Amino acid sequence: MTRAGAAAPIGVGNGVAEGSWEGLADALAAAALLERPFPDVAPAMSERDAYRLQAQWVGDAFGRHPAGYKAGLTSIAAQARFGIDTAVVGVLHDVERVAPGGRIAVTDGLMIEVEIGFVTGHDGAPAAMMGVVELPRLSYAAPDRLDRNDVIASNVAAFRFVTGNSVLFHPGVRDETVVLERDGEVVNRGTARDALGDPVAAFEWMTHKLRTEGYAVEPGMVMLTGALGRVIDALPGSYVARFEGLGEIEFEIGVD
Repeated sequence: MTRAGAAAPIGVGNGVAEGSWEGLADALAAAALLERPFPDVAPAMSERDAYRLQAQWVGDAFGRHPAGYKAGLTSIAAQARFGIDTAVVGVLHDVERVAPGGRIAVTDGLMIEVEIGFVTGHDGAPAAMMGVVELPRLSYAAPDRLDRNDVIASNVAAFRFVTGNSVLFHPGVRDETVVLERDGEVVNRGTARDALGDPVAAFEWMTHKLRTEGYAVEPGMVMLTGALGRVIDALPGSYVARFEGLGEIEFEIGVD
């Protein structure tokens, strides 16, 4: 799954061969593809190397033509947990997209987030916007040692996402609100400003960060700007996310 000349060796743990960058990249890819816990990465790894590792295994496993990108650790509380003051980014692919009304099978660590998404325009600014439900898979082999670089290297736990109908961009999206229901019961509420204080600012930050880390941001790509309200466990049931100005997204969590 690896490509030649990716990087210098590093030290890793949790059963991955010591000093093997390629071994860690393969282990991360296998964890994603087989829905296993993500391995622990070297604590001394730099943020830049964590993004290089992310780009290598994600590209090898899913291809190098992403559908878009996602932001993670976008709340003050999430950043405080990891002792950082900035968000992180991951890569999305079409194979992870679920149609509205679709069913997602329960898997270890599956969570639910409601978000504001944007479609990138030809000028690099948001051209359209939509409500989004993201379902990250927060399954890690060493959760007690989880740090920022583990999150980055795991591709920010990207797993599945559901996009609602898109509408032309309007700056009023900053005041959007959303309610998430499971089997008719409210399980989460959020506002668009929960993610980095402003979803448009989050889009702009993502664009800059992605280019800094060597990713191409192209017209038509989807940008998920971070969780609104809480990140909740994906319990079995029928869900609907009701966005005040962006419509509704229905989906189901089931047990195979």
